[in-house]
Amino acid sequence: MALASTACPPPSGDCRATLDCRPGEICYERTCRATCDASGQCPQATSCRLGVCLPIGAACRDSKDCLDTETCVAGRCRWLCIGEEDCGGSETCRDGLCQLVGDAGFLDREAGRDAGRDAGDDAGRDAGDDAGRDAGDDAGDDAGHDAGGGVPDASFARHSLVTATASSNAIAGLFQRKSFAAAGRIWVFYRDGSHAVFRSSADGALWSDPTILRTVQYSEDLSVWYRDPYLHYAASDGDNGTALHYRRGLPSSDGSIAWSADEQAIGGTDPGYKSCPMIAVDSSGRPWIGYRWVDGAEKRPRLIRSSSSDGTWSTSGSWELASWTAAAWFVELVPLSDDRMWAGFASGGHFVRAGVVTGDQVSSIDLTEQAISVPFSAVGSGDDVHVVFLSASSLVYARYDTVSKSFSTDVLLSAYDFHGSPVLGLDTAADRLYCLWSDPVTEEIAYRVHVGGGWEAQDHLLADESSTGIADAALVTAFYRDGLGVVGLFYLTGNETAPQIRFAAIPAGL
Repeated sequence: MALASTACPPPSGDCRATLDCRPGEICYERTCRATCDASGQCPQATSCRLGVCLPIGAACRDSKDCLDTETCVAGRCRWLCIGEEDCGGSETCRDGLCQLVGDAGFLDREAGRDAGRDAGDDAGRDAGDDAGRDAGDDAGDDAGHDAGGGVPDASFARHSLVTATASSNAIAGLFQRKSFAAAGRIWVFYRDGSHAVFRSSADGALWSDPTILRTVQYSEDLSVWYRDPYLHYAASDGDNGTALHYRRGLPSSDGSIAWSADEQAIGGTDPGYKSCPMIAVDSSGRPWIGYRWVDGAEKRPRLIRSSSSDGTWSTSGSWELASWTAAAWFVELVPLSDDRMWAGFASGGHFVRAGVVTGDQVSSIDLTEQAISVPFSAVGSGDDVHVVFLSASSLVYARYDTVSKSFSTDVLLSAYDFHGSPVLGLDTAADRLYCLWSDPVTEEIAYRVHVGGGWEAQDHLLADESSTGIADAALVTAFYRDGLGVVGLFYLTGNETAPQIRFAAIPAGL
């Protein structure tokens, strides 16, 4: 895009959408900012990034004061980078951060931090034990901070912008698990216009360009499951699509996927159409797909299983989980040991119902005590399946015992006016369970921790999005289990006309 002038005017004011801005501007981080092709077109103290003129090195107390593609170092916001092309014309890329050329003070602070840490490490090693080394690391960090005003290194971003241009329901279907960690990268799948696409990142900060996966009508037409070392996806064809589709692939450290076979159609000759698939993989590597079946006024939750574990599909079992009609059935699956599969299903305004499939038999169905308002989320740990959902305006937790095939008494986690759509993520190493949500009223991303057999009483703030706003509380997707040392969450900010996908990470064990 060529601009009429050689310099961009400063930001013109606050906005919620690009329509609020002057011609030649877009709404970015709720501020109207001039578009640009190069940093030479931007005002002093700004640089051309993401096609807009953004400030260089703004003052900060912590990273919450910076843009999501920046981190706070030595009291200044620093843009994350891999190479020189990621930085502005007056900056250079060093140690993963864009730094102003000639900023000796910053480099001295970095050197002070490193020297302090080295000295602390030496002191710790002299102490002769692990505790001494740990103390040395801490002392080194503190000494470096005091000497140079720096902070300890952070190899993985806690919060970042994935893309500033996404469809309004890009990651709808929180039960469909559209993200995971594999091959040293974080992966997210979402709808972009008429296509399902994916991006990946090695550091949680810089994201690859989108790769088209297939055509979709809705975000809910795609579900993804990762079982080391393969990802599996199930897809539907939207309104009146009679077939489901399945494919397996091997994620690579370069951000590509090596597919085991071509995408395969499943059950295209059956009457009725199929939508809202949810895929999971059992302990033998066989894929299962739960879905909503519709034939005129008849609507049912159904489940099918493949006998193959080689990336092809051969149906070996099918079940109708309920024999009565509800408007918006969806199915969530949790793999158990010994090739068993937990199948939970519900529709808005109904109870969560669940059973365990062993061989070709489905156990008796049990249900929660309270009805759901939005899709529920479930993960498995040992003999338990943990479930959270919104009932009216309360956040509710229920535990399903796969031995007794029954739900425990519902537990109210939040009885106040709760606005989020909760999703669960599992930290397998620390045996912790995280309930995460986005709240469009408080404009926060928050979570609560289940550890030691119970839930902590307090909520934890993961991200403050008051500067961008939450697009829709239901538009979230999280890792089923931790990967690369984090439990990751993706969510939408902005508004329907200019939504953005963002990533936030909880370090495992936190």
